[in-house]
Amino acid sequence: MVVILRSFINQKTEQYFLLPLSISGYIATPLYKGQKQIVTQVKEGIISLSTSIRKGNFGEIVVDLDFFEKGYKDIHINKVNSIDHPNYQGIDHIFQDEISGQYVIVETKWRNTPISTTLTGRQISDSWIVGNNRLLNAVGGNDQLASEILTNDYLRVIARVQPDGSIAYRLADSDGYAILGNAGVFNP
Repeated sequence: MVVILRSFINQKTEQYFLLPLSISGYIATPLYKGQKQIVTQVKEGIISLSTSIRKGNFGEIVVDLDFFEKGYKDIHINKVNSIDHPNYQGIDHIFQDEISGQYVIVETKWRNTPISTTLTGRQISDSWIVGNNRLLNAVGGNDQLASEILTNDYLRVIARVQPDGSIAYRLADSDGYAILGNAGVFNP
């Protein structure tokens, strides 16, 4: 098996790393390049985050990029491809760590936006994930994949995105509440 490596710079420490591009050979797609361009334009002030839709889309974009750049495979079919992408209701992200096989379901929130409670439960809770066919819809109707995710002890994660694009991740419990303290720390 050939593993393709690419360089990655940690922006905080300015250290270079070689990371696997992907075990499956997944290469930076036009979607990835477009998302990267949007983030750059936001950081340079070319695109303003003047609406709640833009803030939410920026948040989902930076989370997609963060997981991709850390070697995760994106499983979700509804990806944000524009800063003005129409609002989508459902699971924001599903990723798979291609080394461990672990699935991660992520709910992205702008800064301190609260987790909502719906008729099927609190966002990111187990009841909400399966309610209204959210998981099935997020994987494009693939029953086998949805079943695999549910039976393989997936992680629930809340991603809080700041205006500078930084992300704080917390694990969530089965009821959709952030796990506090060190037990709730998650680093993709």
